[in-house]
Amino acid sequence: MRFSFLAFLLFVLLLSSAFSFASSPPEKSKPPIVLLAAQYVGVQEVTPNSSPVIDSMLTVVGLQPGSPWCAADVSFLLVKTGAVFPKPSPTALGFRDRRSSISAVDVYSGFKYVSDGSIFIMQKGVTWQGHCGIVNEFTSKLNFKTYEGNTSKQPGTIRAESDGDGHWARSRTVEPWNYFAVKWFTPVKYRSDFGPLKARLKELRGESKGDGLVSSISTEGRWNYFASPHLYQAKFNFLKAG
Repeated sequence: MRFSFLAFLLFVLLLSSAFSFASSPPEKSKPPIVLLAAQYVGVQEVTPNSSPVIDSMLTVVGLQPGSPWCAADVSFLLVKTGAVFPKPSPTALGFRDRRSSISAVDVYSGFKYVSDGSIFIMQKGVTWQGHCGIVNEFTSKLNFKTYEGNTSKQPGTIRAESDGDGHWARSRTVEPWNYFAVKWFTPVKYRSDFGPLKARLKELRGESKGDGLVSSISTEGRWNYFASPHLYQAKFNFLKAG
């Protein structure tokens, strides 16, 4: 009798573990810009800062073949995935937004979290020079995988980091005190991210017409009324599009 009870208990445990394995949640889906960036891994320069694909990236931001192209790479991905924020930029630091960019110091301190598909922005000291790419995913609190253009396949000199020969998958670390380091992360937004806010704005606009109420949004231009810095950037573009 005792043996039968132990056998039954073992059977229940095995069945429970099998069910847990079968019902484990699927791997989270990646943002569109990450999926697209992965497809361009291995794109390399034919001549310095130039190839048919790289030239098309440079065209997005109005630069000529032979120009530094890390920001053009990111801009190309933004356009191809239909992202609405941030806007394309010919320079890495052009992706920094004072309202929405996350400081690397806050990430290092554990105060802020960076989502997959964000743009990481590097800066050389206090100069205008920098580098940028796409965050694939954080593998730990301070280490993350990337997809980036105009970089080297392996870590090397400062020049190789930001003036390499191709679009590669890399790994980087949040070390904001370094001379050439990741300083900011800017989240990438798509039109679908603004759906609820767009609907609410339309509702408020209707209310202001119907009963004479005028919201503080329209009178004071406070586009961060819903605690969304991206709404400030977009203004009424989404309302017009609807």
